[in-house]
Amino acid sequence: MLVKNVSEIKQFVVVTGADINTVNPHLRQADKSYLKKLMGTEQFNELQAFCDDVPDPIPAEKKHLVGLLELAQCAEVNLGYFLYWPHMIIDVGDGGANRNESGDKKSAYSSDKERARMKFQYDGFNALEEMMEYLFDNLDKFPLFANSDAYKVATQYIITRTEEFNAIQPIGHSYLVFRNIQPFMGIVEDLQLSPKLGAEFLQELKAEMKKADSDAKYKEPIQLLKKAFAFMSYAEAADDLGIKINDKGLVFESSKDYSGNNLPSQEPLPDGKIYSAVDRARSRGESYLSDLKDYLYKKAADFPTYQSSEVYQEKTPAWGFDNTNKKTCRV
Repeated sequence: MLVKNVSEIKQFVVVTGADINTVNPHLRQADKSYLKKLMGTEQFNELQAFCDDVPDPIPAEKKHLVGLLELAQCAEVNLGYFLYWPHMIIDVGDGGANRNESGDKKSAYSSDKERARMKFQYDGFNALEEMMEYLFDNLDKFPLFANSDAYKVATQYIITRTEEFNAIQPIGHSYLVFRNIQPFMGIVEDLQLSPKLGAEFLQELKAEMKKADSDAKYKEPIQLLKKAFAFMSYAEAADDLGIKINDKGLVFESSKDYSGNNLPSQEPLPDGKIYSAVDRARSRGESYLSDLKDYLYKKAADFPTYQSSEVYQEKTPAWGFDNTNKKTCRV
């Protein structure tokens, strides 16, 4: 764990009367479920070793770990309390489960509890986003992360950062939403983009995105590709984001306020509005993809991989000239 006592916890969340021993199991679970998966086990172990024995003064070659530690601690604490929340008001003993409630303090309304729980989740995921941004921005200082499977997973799709996705298709700047959309990104790449652009050329574009000195000829195709990708991924995910599966089958997860105090609540949109939002996003994505294909066709000589692909050959008329948008046809 990256925090050792209540004083360190209080740097990130406001709590009273906390007992570090009751929170510890959930902090460990946050490390296992989130931090280690995102930064990689080896990078996490290096950070843990630094946390366990912080040198004083901190040498210059270790100062980059200070910034990472603060962000990781914030994520660990908030997500630890998010995981701890269902157990917080319950004592489990030989006599079963008992609700904790003192004489001078009464339990909060259900809606307030839910908001507090979701706030821990929201802040925790945003801290994870900041942590990942820090790692990406200082990649040369974190070789354990740069050479890890976690890095490969984090950079496997066309868009890797929340804010870049949000700039195209607004998702409330939420890393949690971005993470939930990610499984659908693979579907978009495999089933919608790869068949239209060619698998080899799509990988070429993705590789070019990662270069610090990308060739200028790729600028326009990459911009169009990212816009098509963001809208298509949003459309692919929108119908399913609220659907969860458990041992009873498929359920739709939403939150509703039953306290009678007219506080804001979250409920699924009516089907008509969902379909409308999905159709708009899908239409925008397809439009940008069409623009990209037209651009590539006109500039095919600049992109040999695309020009030699089957998708380009299929688009080229057999008689050797392009009759697109023409009113007459030669015979």
